[in-house]
Amino acid sequence: LTGEAIRSEGFERVLGYAPHDLPETAQAWFELIHPDDREVLGFAINMKLPENQSGYVVEYRVRAKNGEYLYMLDRGVALRDESGEFVRVVGSTVDVSGHKRA
Repeated sequence: LTGEAIRSEGFERVLGYAPHDLPETAQAWFELIHPDDREVLGFAINMKLPENQSGYVVEYRVRAKNGEYLYMLDRGVALRDESGEFVRVVGSTVDVSGHKRA
């Protein structure tokens, strides 16, 4: 695993950043997550899901450029190699802040 985390330019704009403002690392992304929500996403950063589970759905808060926390919903799949080791996580992230505040 390389620790690389690639986010779409559209997603960066949702957070108020220009394309490529954010480093493309899992650690940089993890640091934007609300401290109370980091444990929830720790499995993705550390690539630790139960052997019988490859998909995940998780909701958490992430800090936008203006300092405000937005609620995100992540859905993804952890891909494994032939020996069962994680090699990549692929998924989508949606801003659900409007639904949380309504």
